[in-house]
Amino acid sequence: IIASSRMARKNILSHRDCSEGGRMNHVASSCGKFVFVGSCTAARTLVRRVVLSFTKSSSATATTTTTTRTVTATENTHHKLVTNNKYDNNEEEEEEEEEEEMFIAVIAWGSLPWQFTQPNRSKLLVVGDTECLPGNKNSSASFQPGGPSLPLEFSRISLDGRLTLVLDENATFQGTMYATHASTNLQDAISNLKQREMPLSSSEETPFQKKAIGYVNVKNNTYQCHSYQIYQIIKSWCVQHNFDAAIWWDAPSNFCKNKGVEFSLEEGMKHLYSLRRGEERERALNYIRKSPVEGTKSGIKDLVLDVFGE
Repeated sequence: IIASSRMARKNILSHRDCSEGGRMNHVASSCGKFVFVGSCTAARTLVRRVVLSFTKSSSATATTTTTTRTVTATENTHHKLVTNNKYDNNEEEEEEEEEEEMFIAVIAWGSLPWQFTQPNRSKLLVVGDTECLPGNKNSSASFQPGGPSLPLEFSRISLDGRLTLVLDENATFQGTMYATHASTNLQDAISNLKQREMPLSSSEETPFQKKAIGYVNVKNNTYQCHSYQIYQIIKSWCVQHNFDAAIWWDAPSNFCKNKGVEFSLEEGMKHLYSLRRGEERERALNYIRKSPVEGTKSGIKDLVLDVFGE
C-alpha cells in the first residue's frame, strides 16, 4: 500500500525508513504482505484498517484469538502476526496523537538557505539538509524559490552589527524561499528555528524571544505575527501549497530604536561605514550581497554591490 499525500512526500524526501512509524509500521512489516510508504493520519488509518481487516478475516479459522493471529499466504508461507491487545484498545487514542503531525514550511529571506548553523546556536533541521547560496541553481537544495511575497527591508541591526533583512510594512514586496521542516510537530519546529536564530543564554525567555518566531497553524486557525496583513498573506500561501503550518523569523525593524532616525538608504550606508574595517564590516556586506532578494525599496543592496563590489 503506497500512501500518496503531503506527509508521505515529506517522509520520502527525508528518506525515513518504515521503522520510524511505531506500531503501525511494525504491523505492516510483520505481515510480510504490505509495504507502507509515508506517514499521515489518513494514510496510516487506511493502512491500519486494511491490515486489521485482513488479519481478522484470516484468523476466523484459527483456534486462538487472544494475542496471536495467523496469516496464510498463497505460497504456503505462514506468517505469525503478534499484536498487543493494548494497541487495539487504544487505537482511537493513538489516532488523536497522530493528528498533531503537520506538514510545516520554513519561510526564509536572509541567511537561512545557506547557513543552517551559526556559532553557539542550534542547527536548523529541514528536509534534505542541503545548504545552497541564492542564485545557485540546485534542485536538491532544501530551500527553493516560491515562498510568499512579503515586504522586506534591511532595516534591523543585529547583535553583530549587520543590517539584516526583516519584515517591514513600509517596504516593497519581495519573493522569499521555503523549505520543509524535518519535524511534524509545530512546537518542536518553532523551538528549533528559535534556537537557530537566537543565542538562548537562560532557561527563561525574554518577551522578545517569546514572540520572535512567527507561525501560522492552518489546522486550528491560530497564529503569531506582528502584522495581521503578513499573517493573512502567509496563511493563504500555506493553503495554496498544501502546508498545515509555516514558521518564520518575525523580528521587526529596530533601526529607528537604535539610531534615532528612520531607516533610509543614506542612514543605512552611514551605519555600514561606521562598522570597523575588516571582519566586522565584511560580514555585514556579505550578508547583503548574498541575500536572495533582487532589490529593496531603499536600494541598499544595489549600492553595496556598486561601492564595495561583489
